[in-house]
Amino acid sequence: MDDKLKELIDKYSGELYRLAYFCLNNVSDIDDVLQDVYLKLSDNLHKLKDEEHIKAWLITVTRNTAYNYNKSFWRKHVTAE
Repeated sequence: MDDKLKELIDKYSGELYRLAYFCLNNVSDIDDVLQDVYLKLSDNLHKLKDEEHIKAWLITVTRNTAYNYNKSFWRKHVTAE
């Protein structure tokens, strides 16, 4: 794993965890959402400019990924039963 990527994950994991919990209200789904966010970060890290841009990007991507996860067919039909 790239040192910069590991550093960012370590730095923001707590904040992103809390945000994902707020959006999902389900602890078991948070790891799936954060894994997707970290994969997206890995793919896009070279495009992100500075620390403020990275933090804003991570918050936005985490929020959007969590909301999309909530809207998914799987979540609506399997967890509702």
